[in-house]
Amino acid sequence: MDVETGDAIQVKSISVDGTGNGGPTSFGPNTFDRLIVAHFRLDEDRAYFYNVDAHDYKNWKVNNNETIGDQQAQGKRPRLLLLPIIHEENIEPFAIYDFRKGLL
Repeated sequence: MDVETGDAIQVKSISVDGTGNGGPTSFGPNTFDRLIVAHFRLDEDRAYFYNVDAHDYKNWKVNNNETIGDQQAQGKRPRLLLLPIIHEENIEPFAIYDFRKGLL
């Protein structure tokens, strides 16, 4: 929860070794205002942080017929791969943390 705006924030993490996409991420049936994705690159000893609140994540496709928003409205827990979407949407990290050097 953002104490200044009252926005509900959901944080999701993805860990991969190399160039893989990690596994699917599960979302709860409740909606939220902002999404932060922490992408841990084990081969680089770095974490990349993406702020997805400027992008309409509720319209991301879960399958051929439904979006995250559709499944949340049905009380379901949508699951999808986040990294391909982050790359397709050209979302840049707002912070990069190197576990050997600190914040970059």
